[in-house]
Amino acid sequence: MLCTIDIGNTLKKYAVWDEEVLCQQGVWDNEIPEQVLACNRWVVSNVSGQELAIPAHVNALIVNYTVNLPYTLKYKTPETLGIDRLASVAGAIQMGFSRAIVIDCGTCIKIELLINDEYIGGSISPGIYMRGKAMHEYTNKLPLVEPKAYLANYGQSTTDSLLCGMTQGAASEIDGRISNIFREFGECPVLITGGDAILLHNHLKHKIFASPNLLHLGLFKINTLND
Repeated sequence: MLCTIDIGNTLKKYAVWDEEVLCQQGVWDNEIPEQVLACNRWVVSNVSGQELAIPAHVNALIVNYTVNLPYTLKYKTPETLGIDRLASVAGAIQMGFSRAIVIDCGTCIKIELLINDEYIGGSISPGIYMRGKAMHEYTNKLPLVEPKAYLANYGQSTTDSLLCGMTQGAASEIDGRISNIFREFGECPVLITGGDAILLHNHLKHKIFASPNLLHLGLFKINTLND
């Protein structure tokens, strides 16, 4: 059995595959789940800097920029490129796209550009929670607000004003980036993933395809090229 593992800045996530079917997924904190330990092949994206203890029975592929990828890498400093970014773009290929904008809304908002099976590059900016935390920590009186969807164009309390700025500001940034890319490369599908995607999906003006398992799809695709 194959297990794809995403160790991010906040969570450890896994997906178990039976042939090409994602049959089980979840998260863990300390102890590696039995479902993961039952798999003899792991494909790992790890951006946390923490080591993952790999049992002796496991054949593990630790993804980095040197593995076989389903696209041509045009990034000028591939050794600095986050593994999660590599995998998300591979996920777009697995979904059948050769041209796509990939948006990962997590700790940071990462926007990647795939054009004709070439990874051109992308952008990184603060995620919704990071925006709120920065406003709280770099001011004397602004409270720390838990992110949530906020559809109004203005707030009538400090909490709502923060939510409006955090959520609507991030959505406007993403919409602007999409429009700029469309002007340069022409229109293409836009895929959104990540823990905060649900907070932003309804705020965006462009047509967006939600793909919550995009990174795991990418790790699955990378595995087929490095098995």
